Formats: sequence, C-alpha cells, structure tokens
Amino acid sequence: MTIVTVTAEVDLEEVIMADPAETVLKVFGRLGLPLYQKEAAIEAIGHIRRGDLVDAITILERTFLPKWSDKSDAEAAFKAHGGAA
Repeated sequence: MTIVTVTAEVDLEEVIMADPAETVLKVFGRLGLPLYQKEAAIEAIGHIRRGDLVDAITILERTFLPKWSDKSDAEAAFKAHGGAA
C-alpha cells in the first residue's frame, strides 16, 4: 500500500472574490448535488460577502446539516416543545 500526501496552497481571498455562482455551480455540478443545495451555497456566499455571517451559517446548516430528516419530524419536535403546527 502506498500513501501519497498532497499539499496545496490556496489564496483564500482569490477564492472568496471569484464569481460565486460560476464557481459553486462548477463544483456542485461535478459532485452531482441538487440545485437547491447549489442555490443555498450561492446565497450563503452572498451573505458572507456582505458580512452577514450568522445568516450564511444558518443557510448552510439548514441545507446541509438539518436537525430533522423530513417535515413531519420537525413538526413533531415543534409540538413536543409546546408549539402547535
């Protein structure tokens, strides 16, 4: 077994300043991810550029790390905490 280690230097400023729509669509296209995830990533990048980090994080968490697997699970959790769906 051979282990290969690769190191890459990335200019983060250049990545951030790149056209987010084009960059994100290329990357997501290669990964075969759904359009709604692409759109969420583009929207989050816009928030980051405006300095709205909390909004960007919220968008990314809700899209890629949801607490519930579907709407019925979310409604059940809401009701369990005294809400009415």
